[in-house]
Amino acid sequence: MQCPKCHAGMVGYQRDGILIEQCMVCRAVLIGEYELVRLVETCGCTLPPPLPSNGHGGRHYEGRHRRN
Repeated sequence: MQCPKCHAGMVGYQRDGILIEQCMVCRAVLIGEYELVRLVETCGCTLPPPLPSNGHGGRHYEGRHRRN
């Protein structure tokens, strides 16, 4: 898998049964929705309500504000 931020390779590992992927270059962490729910349940926290379908109020994200 490639890092969505810097496109370097990612390393996957499991911790307490939760799959975590981490970038070897920028150290970004990527977890799936299922893993996030399990992680939150483990710490006893609660998740906020889900965002609208794309999280931007119907607008399509085009990445124009990204910084490199």
